[in-house]
Amino acid sequence: MMQRDTEQFIDTLSENLQPVRGVWNPLWQTLVYFFCGLAYIGLCVGVLGLRSDIISALNTPAFVFEIGLAMLIAFTAAMASMWMALPDRGGREHVHLIPLTLLGAFCFWGLVQPLAREIGDIGTHYWADCLRDSLI
Repeated sequence: MMQRDTEQFIDTLSENLQPVRGVWNPLWQTLVYFFCGLAYIGLCVGVLGLRSDIISALNTPAFVFEIGLAMLIAFTAAMASMWMALPDRGGREHVHLIPLTLLGAFCFWGLVQPLAREIGDIGTHYWADCLRDSLI
């Protein structure tokens, strides 16, 4: 009796449903973003060209930090897009905050570096003039 009532209840709930097309596989969505990213990098390299001093730049901690942070942003964004494509986001509601936080750190780094460079140059430049004038 209980089984038949349950089946009848399910039938009444699903009697007006139509077949629908399923969502993309999250891996395919991630691959689309991955190839778009590769195309963007290829476009940037094609327009701007590679650095001529790439080997010496890899010895600079700031350059390595920026390149590493950019790769980490790309990886976490790809993973977040895959999880966000799942119907319930895979139980990870705030997974998109990780690449956004890294992007914020990258933007902050991009704003602070030139300012720090200018302040450092101004201080040493004026210090050298003041020191030279005081010694003469």
